[in-house]
Amino acid sequence: MKFTIKSSLAASAAMLLMVLAGPGSPAVPLQAQSCDFTADASPASATITSGQSAGFQIGLQSLGSVGKTIHVLIGGVSPRTKDEPAFHQAAYDIWLPANGTGAAHIFASASDKTVKTTYTITVKAQDITGGCGYGVTHDVTFMLTVT
Repeated sequence: MKFTIKSSLAASAAMLLMVLAGPGSPAVPLQAQSCDFTADASPASATITSGQSAGFQIGLQSLGSVGKTIHVLIGGVSPRTKDEPAFHQAAYDIWLPANGTGAAHIFASASDKTVKTTYTITVKAQDITGGCGYGVTHDVTFMLTVT
């Protein structure tokens, strides 16, 4: 007897479930697990003068049924100037429970030497947990104007 098998991953998984469940068992629907998350910045922009600071919240939300750790850091400042605003962040690794939320807080400050312009700040949020979401990265931007 000769068998030729051509199958997709989903069909293979369904066949495995049928074999494990046994004949006559009800069909078990397969549900895909989301390994993604969302990220946003609030507020989207702020204006400060020398000696002042502004706070930004990077909101994170897990879209899956598995908890994950998201590493959040400043990925870029544009335009690049000799004296840019200073940034402070208390926590870089944010735990998101399954289907839950979390946030990173970033504070920006300006000195009297900070170049007066509008900066675009790019924040990178990356899943560092491992598993199906490992390495998934989202960029978020906010604007900081120094007057």
